[in-house]
Amino acid sequence: MFFRKKKETKPMVKFTFSHPLLGNIQYWGDLGEWQTTLYKFRIFKKEYDVCIWISSDGSSPKFDEKQETAVKMIIHSIDELQKSAENELSSFFKVDNPVALTENIEIEDINITKNGDICLSILSSFDDSILEFIPEDALFTDSFGISVFPEVKTLPSVEDYFDFRYRE
Repeated sequence: MFFRKKKETKPMVKFTFSHPLLGNIQYWGDLGEWQTTLYKFRIFKKEYDVCIWISSDGSSPKFDEKQETAVKMIIHSIDELQKSAENELSSFFKVDNPVALTENIEIEDINITKNGDICLSILSSFDDSILEFIPEDALFTDSFGISVFPEVKTLPSVEDYFDFRYRE
C-alpha cells in the first residue's frame, strides 16, 4: 500500500474478530489498526474494491463511540459519502466531466481515524491538463486524500493526509 509506511519487518496479523457490522476484521499489531475484508466504494459509477482501516490504540476490538458512528455511516449511508467524495473531487479539480478523473485515480482505502473521521486514500496519475486548475496553494502529489466525514475537504498531499489521519 502506498500510504502505509514500509517497515523492514513484515507486519503481522495478531488476531481476527467478528464485528457485528463489518464481519471479520483483522488486527495488525505492528500497524495498530484493524482491517476489514474487501468492500465496494463507487466514484462516478466506477467501483473500487477497498479495505476499511480503523486506527486503534490497542488490540481491543471495541471502538469508541465516534468510530462506531463512522462504521455505521459507511455501512448505512455509503451513497452520501460517495456523493460527497464526487462533489469534492469535481470541485477541487474544477472538472465538468468526471471521466477524466476516474481514468486517473484509484481509491486505495477507506480510513477511520481515532477521532471517528472518515477519509479516503487515493492514488492518482493525472497529466498537466487536469492539474492546471487545482488551487495554487495545493502541494499536489500522486497520492492524496479526501475527508468525507464529518467535514468534506481535499487533503492534497501525503503529508496533509497523514497529518489529518493521525492527529490526536
